[in-house]
Amino acid sequence: MSSALVSRLEQLRELIRHTERPAVRGRLVAEGISEGLPQGILIELIGTAKAEWMMRLLALNPDVRLAWLEHRMTVFPTAMSQRGVSLNRAVFIETEKNLLWSARQVLQSQLFGCVVLPGIPLVDRELKRLQLGCEKSGCSVFFMAERPSTNWPISVRLQIDWKPGPKPEWALTLLRSKGG
Repeated sequence: MSSALVSRLEQLRELIRHTERPAVRGRLVAEGISEGLPQGILIELIGTAKAEWMMRLLALNPDVRLAWLEHRMTVFPTAMSQRGVSLNRAVFIETEKNLLWSARQVLQSQLFGCVVLPGIPLVDRELKRLQLGCEKSGCSVFFMAERPSTNWPISVRLQIDWKPGPKPEWALTLLRSKGG
């Protein structure tokens, strides 16, 4: 191989190294969790205050792009804006039938740092696909569930409920944490 070709090949390898995502992921600032939440994992949120806490997490991480996917949209974007979430970095996707396929496409795009999905029943195989997509893209997937699941690929499970009292506050309980 000529020296010019070897030199060009080395330049291309260096360019690829600089454009690939780093192996070590950052952390999302999360109220009630001092060290934050690692990026690139599956996170399950349950409880009465999960949506409000999720909006707070998004407001605390203004550089993170968001994709919010649901079968039928229940989130009200204006409410997110009122809570400090810039809608310029959010995409809302209503998918009647292909929610998981759409979520995998969002992860493959590597454009988003956070994906929010409804807490739908999933088999481990589907969750494993999402987990691999999370790890590769560095994007965290949040499931807004009604009840805790028993699926093993979920890395963090948080219960967020409203505390009784005159001032609206939430109580955050870490139910599961692995690898983060």
